Amino acid sequence: MHFLQRGRLGRMALLAALALPLATAATAQIAERLDRNGDGFMDLQEAQQSGLTKFQALDTDRDGALSPPELGLAQGAANPLDSNKDRLVSFDEYWLYFSGIFTTADTNRDGRLSPAELEAMRQGDSR
Repeated sequence: MHFLQRGRLGRMALLAALALPLATAATAQIAERLDRNGDGFMDLQEAQQSGLTKFQALDTDRDGALSPPELGLAQGAANPLDSNKDRLVSFDEYWLYFSGIFTTADTNRDGRLSPAELEAMRQGDSR
């Protein structure tokens, strides 16, 4: 499975990028774990913090950028996250990509993901 593909795989990549397990039964636990302010939802700020944690874990050489190997890509492979085409992905580029997926998953446009929206994203039902 290619880490950076859009559509269903893009949604799955967002879940992976936010360190979310994929089991349906765990969706409520996911929301609870990522819900730092205790309101029952994952908002964009909470998602960004989780994304930063995952980005830092992927950045194995600790240079503040993700190289193709750190993303699991072969050298020279197309990388949709690399918006400036410098062959490295900064956190800003990383977050730009995944925040778009977050926005798509936020079907009621309230700026946060409910457990139901997380589950719909996991199932590939975000519209």
